[in-house]
Amino acid sequence: MVIELIFAGASGNLTGAVAEIRIQDVMEADAPAQTIVSRRIEGFSIAPRVVLDSDLELPPDRDNLSIFVKVQAVDESRRPVTFLTTTTTPLPVGPVEGARVVLEPVA
Repeated sequence: MVIELIFAGASGNLTGAVAEIRIQDVMEADAPAQTIVSRRIEGFSIAPRVVLDSDLELPPDRDNLSIFVKVQAVDESRRPVTFLTTTTTPLPVGPVEGARVVLEPVA
């Protein structure tokens, strides 16, 4: 599955990025999400838009599944910078070519 990451507020040269991508079951509203499958992708630079091939094996039944992404990188001063999804991003139902995820910087 191809994932398009949109980095809101990304500025400067952010390198050495590591993305943690998780497909989660969010069926129970008051319970923690259960991770169905996850993947870690390393060694890319952050731009306002980055497209990654996650190579995730998705289950055939995608009802109640969402995608969570956390990306960590470093800036020019070698300070860590973290971005993550701040809202639930549901997986598209049916044949999935890809998903678009908006990530916000963590203060």
